[in-house]
Amino acid sequence: MFDAVCLGNTVISTGYGGQTDFIKDNLVKYDLIPVSKMNWIPWYEKDQKWAQPNIDHASILMRNTFNNKISPSINYVETIRKRHDKKFIIKKILTFLKK
Repeated sequence: MFDAVCLGNTVISTGYGGQTDFIKDNLVKYDLIPVSKMNWIPWYEKDQKWAQPNIDHASILMRNTFNNKISPSINYVETIRKRHDKKFIIKKILTFLKK
């Protein structure tokens, strides 16, 4: 999703998770539900939850995006690129470590 946004593509995602750091529009409503049918992955616990997207809301966002040819603004894409630039991140980490 990050690469798609940086390339100027529209991304539709649930409004839950780390992607909300760089996706501010087209966030699908969701319900948190218990993780299920993931017994084959040992890291999931019964108390964990994930976002179940609201299909009706997702279809509205998809239809609006298609009909209106919505894409992220150039300013938005540039802001994301700057905030996640390698030099910027290193500088933030070094500032944090000096505290």
